[in-house]
Amino acid sequence: MKCLIYSFLFVFLLISFENKAQSKFQRGTIGFSSGTTQYNGDIVNDFYSFRTSNPFTAIDYSHYASARIDIRLGVAFGSWGYTSKKSNSFDADFVNANLDVKIKFITRENPRWSPYVFGGIGMNQFSNWTLLNPYDDAIDYDTQGRFISRDDLQRWSGIFSAGAGVQVRLAERVFLRFDERFLFPTSDASDGIVAKSSDVMLRHTLGISFGLFPWRDTDQDGVSDKDDICPATPTIAKIDANGCPIDSDQDGISDFEDECGDVPGVSSGKGCPDADGDTFVDNVDDCPLDAGSAAFNGCPDKDGDGIKDLDDRCPEIKGLQKFKGCVDSDNDGVADPDDVCASTTSISKVDEKGCPLDRDHDNIADYLDQCPEDAGVAENNGCPLVKEEVKELFRRALSGIKFETGKDIIKKESFAILDTVVQIMIANPSYKLNIFGHTDNVGDVQKNLMLSQARADAVSSYLEQRGLEGRMPEVIGYGDQKPIADNSTKEGRLLNRRVEFEVVF
Repeated sequence: MKCLIYSFLFVFLLISFENKAQSKFQRGTIGFSSGTTQYNGDIVNDFYSFRTSNPFTAIDYSHYASARIDIRLGVAFGSWGYTSKKSNSFDADFVNANLDVKIKFITRENPRWSPYVFGGIGMNQFSNWTLLNPYDDAIDYDTQGRFISRDDLQRWSGIFSAGAGVQVRLAERVFLRFDERFLFPTSDASDGIVAKSSDVMLRHTLGISFGLFPWRDTDQDGVSDKDDICPATPTIAKIDANGCPIDSDQDGISDFEDECGDVPGVSSGKGCPDADGDTFVDNVDDCPLDAGSAAFNGCPDKDGDGIKDLDDRCPEIKGLQKFKGCVDSDNDGVADPDDVCASTTSISKVDEKGCPLDRDHDNIADYLDQCPEDAGVAENNGCPLVKEEVKELFRRALSGIKFETGKDIIKKESFAILDTVVQIMIANPSYKLNIFGHTDNVGDVQKNLMLSQARADAVSSYLEQRGLEGRMPEVIGYGDQKPIADNSTKEGRLLNRRVEFEVVF
């Protein structure tokens, strides 16, 4: 058998070198290998110790499935066992077949060297069993009191394997490889002992492989896939020696796709020229010398605002469509070219010139004017100045409005000053009047608060009945919360019992 294998090796080596010029790389390889198998089981772990030599020989075929994966089918036969002077020894012959998936780490074709991992399933058979005790006496296959027949041990059984290796290219179709393979038979007792786990085989392999089967010519252009730089060339294309379409004008676009085959062009223009480089070919470019975009028929939009320069009022500034390409720096709704007041704050309402509105024409912008409907002065935040006679009246009203003790009934002697307030309010229609009621701190706090509110309401009702309805936005009683004098004195308490008026606009 060994002579036959060596003969095969010699023949395939000759074929490999003879056919080197015909095909640089092949889709399949046939390999021959040999090495030694080691034992790990219930007796001992002999992996990488090499105390016992178990030579084997193998043949395999590996087929290209993809750049990453090969499928490999192999058959190996040889001896397996373990020799010891301290424990049982055993020896057997084996034959196994394995189907592997090999995963390559280098995916380019025919690399100088290629590491890989693999794993698979197969069948295994042991034969010619010999089991010896430490005194070299043959013993029966008996484990844990149960006799195991030789036929049971020598049947075909399943086997799993996994490993890693490296392949080195010696020539275009000749490869040297080294594998480390772990095999896991599904049957136990190969060493005469049945335990919880099966015995394991480790195979060290050195082999040589030879390329087979030429690559196909998928695109049928007369150049095989392996040598075809362009393996998917359409049949309508004229090709060169490398299987690639001819490009007469050397513009990177094959003649069969080039609409301007005698003039170098660009791919975006199907081989026709684009002088301004805007990917819009010259024969349909409205601005062939100015780089533009297809959206504007090849004309430019320099500021990139989506408005072509011909229609852009501000072609150098990126603007908005609603402002015809201009910007509104102060966000007041008026484009900068039309904005007389270009720094208006965004909270300000503006006129058509972009300037803040001033409806009462008091030179105080509405957004700063607390009285935008009434002309006023800056020192009063845009509101009119309160006349001195009004201020004097309100000062007199602080102590001039009298109520019956502990009640919200206005005394008749207070009507005169209240009527004067009515006259002033009618004479000044822009005035509004806030009314605030106050008490001293004598008595219950909550009752004082209720009394101050009732008195403020009484004053408000009096004024409304005399024509000031709707002109008093706030009528509030504060009780004793806001004294203006010392409540520990009679005079101070008198000052704190008051009704205040505040003019607002």
